[in-house]
This record gives sequence, structure tokens and C-alpha cells, in this order.
Amino acid sequence: MSKINTEKISGKYTHYKNKQYEAYCSVCDRDGNKYVLYQQCYGDKSFWIRPYSMFFESVDVDGKKIKRFAPSNEKKLKCSDEYIKRIIRLIEQDKIRVRHTETEQDVIITHIDESKNHVMVYLSDSSFASGYLTEYEILRRLGFISCRINDEIKHFKSQSSVADYRTLCIGDNNIENLRAFINPCSIDLQIASSGFLKTRFKLVDPQSIEHVSSAKELWKPVKKHSSKYGSLPYFKIAPGATILTHTKEKIRIPNDCAGKIEIKSTFARLSLSITFGDFCNPGYYGYFPLEIKNNGKHTVIIHEEETMAQLMLIPLRGPILDEYTKKATFKNSKGYDDGTPYSFWKERSIKTLRKKYGTEQIIQLSNRILSKINPQNTPDVNEYRARFNNNFLPFCHKKINKAKHQNKESNLPDAQKLIAAYIKREKLLKAFFSIKWLSGITTLIPGILALILEIADTSETPATFLSFWPYFVASGILLLVTIFMFIACPKTFCTFEKIDIEEQLNDLSSN
Repeated sequence: MSKINTEKISGKYTHYKNKQYEAYCSVCDRDGNKYVLYQQCYGDKSFWIRPYSMFFESVDVDGKKIKRFAPSNEKKLKCSDEYIKRIIRLIEQDKIRVRHTETEQDVIITHIDESKNHVMVYLSDSSFASGYLTEYEILRRLGFISCRINDEIKHFKSQSSVADYRTLCIGDNNIENLRAFINPCSIDLQIASSGFLKTRFKLVDPQSIEHVSSAKELWKPVKKHSSKYGSLPYFKIAPGATILTHTKEKIRIPNDCAGKIEIKSTFARLSLSITFGDFCNPGYYGYFPLEIKNNGKHTVIIHEEETMAQLMLIPLRGPILDEYTKKATFKNSKGYDDGTPYSFWKERSIKTLRKKYGTEQIIQLSNRILSKINPQNTPDVNEYRARFNNNFLPFCHKKINKAKHQNKESNLPDAQKLIAAYIKREKLLKAFFSIKWLSGITTLIPGILALILEIADTSETPATFLSFWPYFVASGILLLVTIFMFIACPKTFCTFEKIDIEEQLNDLSSN
């Protein structure tokens, strides 16, 4: 780029309408058009750019030709070196906002080279949304101002807050962690270190919530392997297989953008693809689920926290009428906080409950209880949350029409009765599975008894082991029961010994 800013134009000027301005330097846009960057010396002291030729042209005033901007004192005009340094300081402090005098467009300072006295600007048109958000706008929505200064991209914390509907969140928005993941118009995403599942062959009827009772019937955990080279554990995707995981960081999509998730080309060349659900609605918040499919004929190894996907943000042409998080669905309001598969039966449970007047309290109660579950309630908080999450609302859906769960005065579902019935069922299940060790010990009793009878038999024709077949049948049945109880026994039960349900109900009633 040629040295375009070495001429002496910096200094104070008087507009032909007798207002004072201070010219900083000449700048150019990406098309090579030349402008003058200047600041008002009155009012809000805002910054503007005007086409170079227009800034120095003469205008007709009462039949006379006079300069549009005349130097206040030509002897004081100087090169723009000091003004360039001042611009850098203003950018670092996030105290410079520039507009085009003719079009009112926002102007972004993108490049500064002090050695060449070169400043480059970009004219943005916020009224017309198209394409994807660029790196600059992505960082701006994360809360940072960026500029390439002397061939080094620098990021500065923005002093002015971004409107909520424009805010983008990726994890904790730590720029040191995110810098390596932001591309010219996309954001690299890592896959999580947990939640890997692969499909199982099952018959699924989305019209029936009773058809599948748990996500575990549709998906099963992926086998993980330890790496011999000290890297993170990995799993294998066989040809034709689909793996369900989610992003490592929670994502919040701005309300004026939609999101598009794509596989990175490195993995696309291995025949991997992100299959369905690769679109993010405006306002989505949570871990974004990733369905990764192997379309090739070779097994691919994927390590945990691999950077596999990328997010592009698409500006919207108009406003949204209702926020995505306020839709009357489970997944929209809660996001994929646990990285679990979408539970369509839970979704239908909530929709059905909401059709009945008064049952919003049950849904709110469910959310309150979920928020109260913590490691103090159970050694395995994730299993505890998952069990409650997958069971409580479907349980309410099935029992809500029963007379014993209705409030006799209002003839409406009674949240207290439903929660009491749920706790009762959980306690019965807990009591039933508590005898699994006893059943295992009991399995040995018929065999030991048969052996004792054989040893104690003093008759002339001792009985064979087959003579005691009823004992062995009983032992076999007890063994099968023991195996079933060990396999089917949940890791945890939701009996709420340490959660005050009455308090949660009272809080809902008072609200």
C-alpha cells in the first residue's frame, strides 16, 4: 500500500458555516477511496469521514467561491504522526465512533500502520443484513474492540455495553481462550468431554410418549479408549454410525442472528458430517447438540475436546416477535444443559400438561426442584438430575387425570398430591431394589440345602443330585432375579430427603 497520508492536512479547520473542526489524517477504504477523518470541536465532539476531494473543494456562497474547510492557521498544519497515535489511544479506550457525513453509515477503523501513516476504514451498512457476521462483529458482540495495529491484531475490552438482543456468549467469553477459535467469519467449536452416545436399533413412535420411556433405549454410551501418547481419550466412529455429543461450551445466539453449524473441512475430508439439527434459532442458549455421522468406509478416531465444528452467525433482516427461550417447550426453555438427547416424550408431556388449566405450577415446580438438586442431595448429582428429568413430568402426564390426584375443591390437578405420589413410587422402587444383595445370598440357600441333605442321607441307596431338582430350579430362578435386579437397578432414586418440597410449593403459591 502506498504512503497516502504523508501530506500535511492535520490540524484545526473552520467550516464555511463558521464551525470548528480538527482534521486527523487521510484514510482509505478497501476500494482505495480516499477520505479525511476529522472531529467536531463542539457538541458531542463526534468523528466523521468525508471524501477527500469534497473536504478540500470550494463551494458557492452568495456567488463567491470559498473553501468548504479552511485551515484556521496554515502554519500549524502538520503531518499526521501524532494524530495516528491519538487514534490508537482512542481505540484502546473504546472512545472513537466514526460516521460518514453523506450516508450516515457507521465507519470501522480496521487497520493502522504507524510507519506508513496509513489508516484503513470499512463502511458498514447496518440497515441491510446479508451473509455471515465477520470476525470484527463477532468480537464486538463478545464485548471486545479489535483492530490490526502495525501488523498485529489487538483486542480491547469494550467500554460500552452491547444491547442484550445483540449479545453473543461462548462459555465465559474469555478472549484469551477464544482468540484461537475465531476465524474471519466463523467460530470453531470443540466437542465435549462427556455425553458421547451412539444409536441403537429401536422402534420409535414420536406420537406416543409411552412408546419409549428413556433416552437410554434409543442411545447407548460410546466406548472410550485411553490414548497411549498422553492425549485425551478417544472414541471410534464406525462406517455408517452416528454419534451424539454436544459442544464443550454453552452458546447463546443473539436475538438478531441465526446460527449455522458446519463440520470443519479437515474432518469433512474424512467423510464425517454433522447430519441434522445444524441450525440455531435466534436466542438459543445451551450446549449445542452435535450429531456426527461417518459417511465413509473407514473407522475414524475422534479425541475428546476435538475442534470439529464451526458456527456461522447470520444477521436477520427483521425483528423477531417472540423469543425462542419463551416458547412453550422443554428444550427451548432449558437448552441441552446436560448434553442429553432430545426427549420427545418429555416435550409431549409438557405440551399436554399446558393444555390443562392450572398445570403450569407442576412445570414450574419441576424446574425449581431441578435447580435445587446438588451434590449435597446425592453422591451422583448428574444421575439424580437425569432420573428426575426423565421421569417426573411423564409421571404427572400419566397420573393427572386420576381422581385421587385432583383437588376436590377446584377439580384441578393438585401438584402436592402428584409430587407425593411420585415420591411414594420412588421409595417403593428403592425398597424393592434394596434387596438385590439379599436375593443374591438367598440364591445359595437351595444349593447348600440340597448339599446338606445329600451328606445327611444315610439310606442304603443315596439320592442323586437330580433328586433335589426343585432346589436347583428355585436357585436358578433366584439367580435370574438377582441378575435382573443388578442390571435394572438405577444408580440413584429421587426420594427428596434433603429437598424441602413443601417450601417449593409454598413459594409457587405465594407467587
